[in-house]
Amino acid sequence: IRSRFQFDLQTMFLLAVVVACAASLCGLHYCSPHYQAIAKLEAFGPKIYYAGDDVWDINFSACTNKLTDADLANLEPLVELVELDLTGAPITDAGLMHLKGLKNLHTVNLANTGVTFKGMEDLRRALPNAIVNKWVPWIPPTPVPATAPSAKGKQP
Repeated sequence: IRSRFQFDLQTMFLLAVVVACAASLCGLHYCSPHYQAIAKLEAFGPKIYYAGDDVWDINFSACTNKLTDADLANLEPLVELVELDLTGAPITDAGLMHLKGLKNLHTVNLANTGVTFKGMEDLRRALPNAIVNKWVPWIPPTPVPATAPSAKGKQP
């Protein structure tokens, strides 16, 4: 029995290109879960650092739009993530479950969050190579200018 439609490799390739172009004209396109996750996280305004095409570090500490426990699910596809700063985010132990699959995490900062010691310990067990802490980063004091008035009062 002979098939009604027979295509060679060149015809198949041409057909694939035509279908892709038609889909593009209709506004259809494929977005990887990685790209979708980054797009959702960018809405919070974090500092995102890349190593090539991979997300290396995300810092949410200066964000005015704060992440919640549910928002942390957007981090799950970013398996290459190495550093994560969640300082000040209103997250709890429940949100940390979304981080347990990020085996490349080296540093997780949870300063000023609702995460408990038990939640931190659970995350440390899931990510034994990661440093999980609740330290507030040290900011050096602003030096007093040499021309500042004396605190002792008026000079004669």
